[in-house]
Amino acid sequence: STCAWINDKCIDDWCPRARKGRTKPMDTVVELPTNLADFYNGKIATVTVTRDRICNVCEGRGTKREGMHGRCAECSGRGQLINRRQLTSGYTQQISTTCPVCNGKGTIVRVQDYCTSCNGTMVVKNSRVFRLRIERGMSEGDHFTFQGEGNQSPEAVLPGDVFIILTELKHDTFKRKGDHLLMSYDLSLVEALSGFHLVLNHLDGRQLVIQPTKGTCISPGQLWQIQAEGMPSRTDPTTPGNLIIQFSVTFPEHLPLEISAKISKLLGKPPQPLLEEGFIPRTLTHADKSALTQKAVKKADEQPAGGRTATCQHQ
Repeated sequence: STCAWINDKCIDDWCPRARKGRTKPMDTVVELPTNLADFYNGKIATVTVTRDRICNVCEGRGTKREGMHGRCAECSGRGQLINRRQLTSGYTQQISTTCPVCNGKGTIVRVQDYCTSCNGTMVVKNSRVFRLRIERGMSEGDHFTFQGEGNQSPEAVLPGDVFIILTELKHDTFKRKGDHLLMSYDLSLVEALSGFHLVLNHLDGRQLVIQPTKGTCISPGQLWQIQAEGMPSRTDPTTPGNLIIQFSVTFPEHLPLEISAKISKLLGKPPQPLLEEGFIPRTLTHADKSALTQKAVKKADEQPAGGRTATCQHQ
């Protein structure tokens, strides 16, 4: 169409190298490992990215001056080699391959005519420092896009883009789940029954003192939460997530008999069945999970290779 022709004409006039192609170089993707505290508080970060950029000395020609490209004798300037092979009577196969001498360009340059800056490659390595504003509540997978700041190529109209993707580093205390923060904490049996004070260093440096209401007992595996002490929310800054704590309880392995009797009296031991004659007493011992796994593996190894087998009974 006329509009398309005008656009192409403008591009060609503005950038003569555009006549060589309409491709765009591959985008540059960089990962930025980020602490959970930086997602919580926000941060200004800097990232250095190295790109291929058009050589300013030769302006992307690869030669010391213009007119130093010679016609490739191997492909006669076509950039492609045509190979023909006779298949059967009257049939010929034609295969086109890229010329290995000029790499498909159709022209070659003598080594002594190479640009001294880019050594004939037409591009040079260039590093740039990008400044990022990590906002409060951002999460892993959020990214920053810098259009046109990626790789350049003499055969391309536009330069590539730079994408910087945030990744989350593992935290020693907290694990993020959306806008909530999860953590685990181990209590002794006494703490689970009679209360405790947990001093917690939060991601912004505050020290929170966490305690249950008086008279509350904590059961193993229960989830408890502190309202509005989770991650900031980007969708609703006024409503942060919660801090969710899963408690585990460590029981003592042995208790003196007098202590055990006192606990039974204080807590009220449930009535036990009467031991009658003929009952066979057995004592519990500690079982290792690995022993159960080893037994299952051993049992599986003893099975025949073909699975279950059936035997026939003769009449």
